[in-house]
Amino acid sequence: MIEKRYYKIGDLSLIAKVETSTIRFWENEFNWIRPKYTTPKNRVFPRPKGVKPNEVGHRKYSPCDAQKVLDIKYLIKDCGMSLQGVRMAEEQGYLSKLIEFFPIDVTSKL
Repeated sequence: MIEKRYYKIGDLSLIAKVETSTIRFWENEFNWIRPKYTTPKNRVFPRPKGVKPNEVGHRKYSPCDAQKVLDIKYLIKDCGMSLQGVRMAEEQGYLSKLIEFFPIDVTSKL
């Protein structure tokens, strides 16, 4: 299949087989998942109080971010690691070694 430049959160949730709320939660837990945001145009629905127009748009995940989500999903859901364990592995610099030992390719999931 064709690899996209960016994935919407719904597309990524289908690829990773997790809910969109889980991906948003992981964004808050792991500061190394940082999607880009589109610029909203003429939003008609009410925005939250205190949020200025054009401040936030839709999430756009790069293939690198998509790979990180798949890696986190694999380590937490399939390998049974805790959130704290994944966070500590990243802080201590051996998360990439875990991923190399158990590789997952985002393009094979498309």
